[in-house]
Amino acid sequence: MLEYTATGDLADGLALLQEHRAGIELLRLALRDANSPYTAVVEAVCALLPGPSPQDRAAAQRLARTGPTPGDRRPGTLRSGTIGRGPR
Repeated sequence: MLEYTATGDLADGLALLQEHRAGIELLRLALRDANSPYTAVVEAVCALLPGPSPQDRAAAQRLARTGPTPGDRRPGTLRSGTIGRGPR
C-alpha cells in the first residue's frame, strides 16, 4: 500500500490506507509495545491520515469494528475497481 501511495495515484493510495487504518493502528500499537525500531515509520504513516490515532489497543479495536467517523474520512474515498487504472 505504501509503494502504491508513493508511486501511483496519491488520492487513491491515501484512501486505501484510510480503509485499512484500523489494522495499521493495531500494527503501530504492537510495534510500540515491542519497542520496535519500526514504530516511528508506522507512526509517520498514521500521522498522514485524517483524525487522531487511537491511543490504546481498545480504541484501535473499536475503530476496526466501527470504522472511522464521518469527519475522519477524506473526501473522494476509494471507489471499487479504481486501483491501478491511472488518471480518471
